[in-house]
Formats: sequence, structure tokens, C-alpha cells
Amino acid sequence: MKASEGFLLFLSGVVAGAVAGLLLAPDKGTDTQRKISDSARKMQDDLEKQVEVGKSKIEKFADQIIDQKNGLTEKAKQQLNKG
Repeated sequence: MKASEGFLLFLSGVVAGAVAGLLLAPDKGTDTQRKISDSARKMQDDLEKQVEVGKSKIEKFADQIIDQKNGLTEKAKQQLNKG
């Protein structure tokens, strides 16, 4: 299972749990709205954190690719200068 699939399953579980909790323990409308708002805000924060982690991993991977490319370019130049 890919990490993105796992995250989507996790997020789906969170949403399903939140909905089930609201349906099984109904409160006054304002309390329910507050709970939904708080839950949505937390999910947004969690998603933003996951996006930042993903960006960081992509940047690290891109840096590794650039370093490898630079190393191969330097080796090729050395080989051409020898020949």
C-alpha cells in the first residue's frame, strides 16, 4: 500500500468517525456546528502538515537527483579530458 493510499484511508476513517460521533451523540445546533468547525479545522491543519512533509521529501529527492547529475557530468568531463 502506498503512503498516499494509507493517508487517504486514515483521513476517511477520521471523517467517518467524526460523522458517526455527531450522529450518535446529538447536541444543540450551535454545539454541533462548533464541533464540526473544530473537526474541520483540525483536519485542515493535519492535511497542511502532510503537504509540508510531502514537499520536504520532494525537495530532498530533487536535491539528490541534482547532485547525482552533477557528479555524472563531472565524471563525463574527466573522461573526455583523458581521451
